Amino acid sequence: MRHWFLILFVLVLGTSVGLAQVDRATLTGTITDSTGAVIPNANVEVTSQETGWKRAVQANADGAYVVPGLPIGAYTVVVSLSGFSTASIKDVRLGVGDTRRLDVQLQVSAVETQIVVESTAAALESDTPTLPRGQPAIRKESSRCAFSL
Repeated sequence: MRHWFLILFVLVLGTSVGLAQVDRATLTGTITDSTGAVIPNANVEVTSQETGWKRAVQANADGAYVVPGLPIGAYTVVVSLSGFSTASIKDVRLGVGDTRRLDVQLQVSAVETQIVVESTAAALESDTPTLPRGQPAIRKESSRCAFSL
């Protein structure tokens, strides 16, 4: 009788542990640029299209990322990093026990730089007849003639 109880216990325990893992999937991949060079520290956000549930990870120094324990379903994967265009991949389907590889290539983003130069006129000093330092002086010479008769 004791052996039956032990066998039953092992079967029930094994079944419950097995059931806890079968409804999950893993998403993995590498983030690269257009030349094939890896992009470290990219942000990877995985969003369930059915529930809106989100999970975010960051790629490691080799550009690799792993998102384990995802419930089965369809996902949108968004990969972003400053200096690169954001990549969005829709309808990434994960099934029971899947380990799906999704490599993503980011494009260098066009950076628009705007330089604004403002110039202001130097203020005249009203207390003295001189201009501020560094300003050219404009001289108006007048001639006086003194006549004595």
